[in-house]
Amino acid sequence: MWCVPELRDYEYVRRGTANIFCIVAPKTGRHLTHATVNRKARRFAAAMKRISDVYLEAKRIHIILDNLNTHRLKSLTDAYGEAEGRRLWRRFVIHHTPKHGSWLNPAEIEVSLWSRECMGRDRIATLCELK
Repeated sequence: MWCVPELRDYEYVRRGTANIFCIVAPKTGRHLTHATVNRKARRFAAAMKRISDVYLEAKRIHIILDNLNTHRLKSLTDAYGEAEGRRLWRRFVIHHTPKHGSWLNPAEIEVSLWSRECMGRDRIATLCELK
């Protein structure tokens, strides 16, 4: 008797899009990863403020960013005003990934964790559910 594996077909149903900011602090073990409706400048500014608020005691926060056009000082000054945006931006030491490079481990591992733990093979219907 032959053992035939079960065959399953997977049909993808798109239920919209969302953005996930992968924020990982490997040395502290903290994960501030969170979902937003999009990845526009104001959402990025809010993510940077979120990091700053968690590390109130830190004078400088080293952060690795890709080269997305919103990952700039202008996003913070537009969202919080010139003085507050600059004050917030100065707390960070920015390290950009190489232009044609990969995020390599930290962000890819975080995305993998979200995929495996939160989603599996399913799609999440709403941003509220994803959050």
